[in-house]
Amino acid sequence: MTIKATKLRQLGGLVGIVVALMWSVTTVQAQPAEQLRRDANAGTVRVLAAGVDTAHMLHELAATLNKTGSLRILPILGDGGVQNVNDILYLRGIDMGLVRFDMLDLMRAQNTYGSIEKRIRYVAKLFDEEIHLIARGSIESIRQLAGRRVNYGDPGSGTFERTDRIFRSLGIAAVPVSYSTSQAIEKVRSGEIAATVHVGPKPSPLVRQLDSTDGVKLLSIPSLPGLEKLYKPTSFGHTDYPDLIPQGETRDTISVETILTVYRWEKPNERSEKVDAFVQTFFDRLGEVQEPGRHPKWREIALVSDVPGWRRIKVAEAWVKTRVANQSIQKEQPTAAVAKPLTRQFEAFMSYLRQTQLAEAQRQANAQNTTVRPTSGSDKQLEDLFTNFLRWRDEQTR
Repeated sequence: MTIKATKLRQLGGLVGIVVALMWSVTTVQAQPAEQLRRDANAGTVRVLAAGVDTAHMLHELAATLNKTGSLRILPILGDGGVQNVNDILYLRGIDMGLVRFDMLDLMRAQNTYGSIEKRIRYVAKLFDEEIHLIARGSIESIRQLAGRRVNYGDPGSGTFERTDRIFRSLGIAAVPVSYSTSQAIEKVRSGEIAATVHVGPKPSPLVRQLDSTDGVKLLSIPSLPGLEKLYKPTSFGHTDYPDLIPQGETRDTISVETILTVYRWEKPNERSEKVDAFVQTFFDRLGEVQEPGRHPKWREIALVSDVPGWRRIKVAEAWVKTRVANQSIQKEQPTAAVAKPLTRQFEAFMSYLRQTQLAEAQRQANAQNTTVRPTSGSDKQLEDLFTNFLRWRDEQTR
C-alpha cells in the first residue's frame, strides 16, 4: 500500500470519528430539547377568559394549581360572548372557555350553531358577574340615558348584545356607540359620551380605580321584566367601591352567571385527557383557590350546582355524583347515631309495658278464671302506644 493510500485511509477514519462525535453531541443536545417540549405540553390546557377581570382570576387559578409536567393552565383573553363559543368550537389549541349564561341562551334561541347544547358541555357554574353602568356625574338615573350616547361595546360582542337587551327591556332608546371599555371610560370622563357598560365580578379592579372626582358615578339598573331567569338582582355597596358609593348607600344592579364550558369530544384523546386532568385537579383543590388573598368570587362556586338545559362533562358529573353521595352518607350518620339509642329506649319501654300489661291481664284472668290471650293492636292503639312511649321516655330523663 502506498503512502498516499495509507494517508487517505487514515483521513477517512478520522472523518468517521468526527462524524460520530458530532452525531453523539447532536443526540445529547436533542434529548433535553425533546424533554423540554414534552414538559411544556404535558397537561397544558388553554382557557379563554370572559374579559380582563376574569383573565386576572384565571391567572390566580394557574398560580395555585399549575405543576410542571402535570398541569399547566394558560389563560387567554377573550370577550366572553359569542366569539368565545366560536373559539371553543373551532380555534385550534383552545380547550375551555368562560361563557356567560345569557349568551348561551341567546345562541340556542337563535340557533347560531344548530343544536349548540349537543356540541358544548359545561364543567361548572362558577360565579356571578355584575353589570356596572358607569355614567357622567350629572346623570341621576338610567332613564336619563334615553337619546344619549352610550357605549355598547363592539358590535356582535357579548357586551353589545347584553347592553342592547337591557335597554330594550327597559324601553330606553339610547344611542349605541362602540369603544373599548378603557376608551369609553375616558370619553365618559370628558363628557363625549353619557355612559358605558362594564361586566365583571365585583369588586372589579377596572371600576375600583375610579372615584367621584373623575366626574363619574355608578347608576342603578333595575330588574328586567321577563328576563329574571337570565339576570339576578344584586347590588353594590360602599365596601365594593368606597370611592364611588358613600357609606350606607347601595346601587341596585343585575348579574349574569359565568359558566366554564368545554368542547364535547366524540371520544377520548390527548386533548380530552388533559381537560379531564384539569377538572379533577380543579374540583379536588378548589378549597386552595378559595383561600384569603384571592378574588372573593371564587368562594361563590358551588360545584354541585346545575346549569338548566345543559349537560355537564362526564368527569365532572362523576365527581359531583360521588360528592353528593358522600354528603348523603354523612347526613345519615348522625341520624343513625340518634336512632340507635332511641331504639334501645323503645325496646326497654316495650319490655316494661309487656310486664305491666301481662301482670294486669293475669290478675283479671285469675279473678274471672279465664286464660290470657295475646291481642293485635289497631292503628289507633299503635299511635297511643307510641305516645305513651314518648311520655315514658320523658319521665325517665327527669
